[in-house]
Amino acid sequence: MTRRTRKRSSEITGVVMVAVHHRHAQVRGRRLFYREAGPADLPAVVLLHGFPTSSFMFRGLVPALADGYHVIAPDHLGFGLSDAPPADEFAYTFDALTDLTAALLDHLGVARYAIYVQDYGAPIGWRLAPNDPAAIREALTLDAIKWQYLTGVPDPSLVSPDTWHRRRGGPGERLPARRCACRPRRRFGGATTHPKRARTGRVMRGMRTIAPPRSSARRRGTRIARQGGRYRRSRQSPR
Repeated sequence: MTRRTRKRSSEITGVVMVAVHHRHAQVRGRRLFYREAGPADLPAVVLLHGFPTSSFMFRGLVPALADGYHVIAPDHLGFGLSDAPPADEFAYTFDALTDLTAALLDHLGVARYAIYVQDYGAPIGWRLAPNDPAAIREALTLDAIKWQYLTGVPDPSLVSPDTWHRRRGGPGERLPARRCACRPRRRFGGATTHPKRARTGRVMRGMRTIAPPRSSARRRGTRIARQGGRYRRSRQSPR
């Protein structure tokens, strides 16, 4: 390949390299690690990781969002590259971790932001919202949830809207409880003859306990057989 026809790899692949900064901040006497990318004047997005990972889980998402957002992904205290003081020096509660996260964002000058939460990040993010409602720009709205399911799908009509809509019942209305497909069919003396329980333990039938059925189980001239998931008793024919 000559110098004239040589092209940069970014022009061939269409991938633009994004600078992702890996930094530490001293917050309330604790050293917190965070990843940061994107211009500071763009809308901010805070990515809160879960257990047992760290902001490392967002290593691919941070540069993907950086062209349109100011992305911040911290490591919670005790996770990743942040400090991990022993439990007798720091109370590892969600309230305490929320206070540190809010202090970190204030240290970085981020006053308004959207949040993306996963696992442990959820109880931290949902505490940030009521503590400072004006700071949260966007969370999991209906449109945001719908976007997650439909973006990039070749045929959106194949995705059921039941995934982001309630099937029935209004706000605050309790939905009917689901019934188990393998619920107990009979009860004897307050116990059950549920097939799965019968295979692993003893079954109460009346006030008498019998062992799980076996192919050669016989007691007192009674044969116990399993048919169609049920247990029945039938008298042996006299010999």
